[in-house]
Amino acid sequence: MPSPTPENPDPPAITSAPDAEPGRRGSAVRRWAPVLLVLAGIALVSGMAVLRPFSSQAPVVSVQEAYVGAGADPAGGYLVLRNDGGGDDLVGVDIAGANVALQRRVLDATTGVSELREAASLRLPGYEEVRLQPGGDQLLLTGITPLTGTTVSMTLRFRVSDPIVVEAPVLTYDEIGQVLLPPRLQVPAGS
Repeated sequence: MPSPTPENPDPPAITSAPDAEPGRRGSAVRRWAPVLLVLAGIALVSGMAVLRPFSSQAPVVSVQEAYVGAGADPAGGYLVLRNDGGGDDLVGVDIAGANVALQRRVLDATTGVSELREAASLRLPGYEEVRLQPGGDQLLLTGITPLTGTTVSMTLRFRVSDPIVVEAPVLTYDEIGQVLLPPRLQVPAGS
């Protein structure tokens, strides 16, 4: 008996739609689009930085407080500097008749003890206050013995900013501690 449906030994060939391949490429582009946008943005910013480098804001340095310790050679010089602009460096201090060394407090990795070491400059980061105070960074004045009640004229020199001249009152070290140090670091009176 013959079969009701003729047998077809070759099944029909499956052909893809003519636009199937381009659709596949379109989805790949969509997948990579965020990465491509980020790379294009990085290239644009890098190109701008090379062609026109970003300029930093000029430093705006002011002296909030300045003091010199009394009755000793060497004496300590203490400052509170405010920088309301871009970064700068204090590179030197001139005082008539005195040698002045910038000193930075550093931790000795071998002994674990902090000590003062002479520094070529002291950093004044932008938009910060820098305190040269007892127990921290400070100035070392040699060749003069300042007397209480007088003032010492200092010319502060900076890497970028114009020099600043300041008249620093000469106080006892206890008075300087009372003025500059936070209460937890002050030595009680009579100690």
